[in-house]
Amino acid sequence: MCRVTADGELYQFEMKDFHVDYAASHPQTRHLQIILSFAATERNETHSGRYRKLKPIWQQDSNGIERFYYRISATLEGYEVTQHYAFLDLEGTPLPLHHSEKLAQELMTLHPVIRLRDARKFHHHEHLINGNNSRSEKRINNTVRRLMAIPGMLTKEK
Repeated sequence: MCRVTADGELYQFEMKDFHVDYAASHPQTRHLQIILSFAATERNETHSGRYRKLKPIWQQDSNGIERFYYRISATLEGYEVTQHYAFLDLEGTPLPLHHSEKLAQELMTLHPVIRLRDARKFHHHEHLINGNNSRSEKRINNTVRRLMAIPGMLTKEK
């Protein structure tokens, strides 16, 4: 699978990226998939120099909006992880591209993805609202702390 770091390198999945529900004693997940949908927000946005290298993947939907879908998938076989990068047409079929990984790297350089696990590595100041952290930020921090301490032990409500 592919996630890009701030320096543009593609992330390589590892065994620890596959979910194990320790509470239910389920086996480790063997497949994972993430599909991202991108849509132009302004007319002619897709013609800007910024998106020049992504020209082969933009498609116009029935409403005249330029969009594309990006699928990142990984499979765990034994101790080996394989990754696949694909751009999909509007029906969900992979586009026949010979350079999907290169396009994925370009896309992630333009729009990097930060995983929650990586977020703790960034030095940031506490965001204060009226002298207190926002309620949402506190809930997210508590959830991350619980996930790090005991993976699979969160209830569905949290």
